[in-house]
Amino acid sequence: MEFDGELALDQLTPNFWQALQQLQPFGMGNPEPIFVAREVRAIESRILKEKHLKLKLHRYGAGQISGGLSRSVEALGWRMAERLAQTPVTGGDRMNLAFRLELNNHPDFGGGLQLILQDFTLGGTASSGI
Repeated sequence: MEFDGELALDQLTPNFWQALQQLQPFGMGNPEPIFVAREVRAIESRILKEKHLKLKLHRYGAGQISGGLSRSVEALGWRMAERLAQTPVTGGDRMNLAFRLELNNHPDFGGGLQLILQDFTLGGTASSGI
């Protein structure tokens, strides 16, 4: 999969989001950037409405300090429930992720920045997957 940049989840800050918005509007001549995060640790996974994957991911690597941001970030994989059945993800698993970034403003579910999964592999290392 082609991607535009590699990020650690602790780099996904409100300032990064604002800078990313300066690249809009996204469309045919200006596709929305796809990012990769490697060796991300899953906290939990679940299925939503029998067809979507929702992951809770640890934002910081071992030994990192939170810096005031939430210690976790959510990732949604639209229509990826079947993929989870084929590749189960449990708390503590290491993953490589390809994702777009989105701001969730929904009044009931709003929680700031979230990842929209494009692809993932388990057993993340710097040289495996994506």
